[in-house]
Amino acid sequence: MVNRFWEKQSEEFASFGTVLRSEKNGLGISSQVDVQAAQAVHPYGIYSLPCEQDEVLMLPTQDGKYVLLGVTRQAGELESGEILIQAKSGAYLKLRSDGCAELNGMVIDPSGVAVTLGKERNNG
Repeated sequence: MVNRFWEKQSEEFASFGTVLRSEKNGLGISSQVDVQAAQAVHPYGIYSLPCEQDEVLMLPTQDGKYVLLGVTRQAGELESGEILIQAKSGAYLKLRSDGCAELNGMVIDPSGVAVTLGKERNNG
């Protein structure tokens, strides 16, 4: 018979924090603990650094490090199934639920034809 003894360990959970430093070689984030070397986790092919003062979601790892899971943002005027990629400068790409792509106000229909070109932004 095998006896197992489980130590009661305090569990750590994901928590929100604020970006204090955002540089190529590291992020400094203030959350329940101050994290000075957080790494960001993104889907393959999507890479970015959050801006200072962004609210982010942090997750502790088993080896005592922390990873940044993402930046919190309201959906704005996005519809279900839409995707918005936006830079701090305001430049954006929106993949719309109607099959069109919107690039800084220019709308491209599903066949690849530019159907409108406007300066008005509707990027959610």
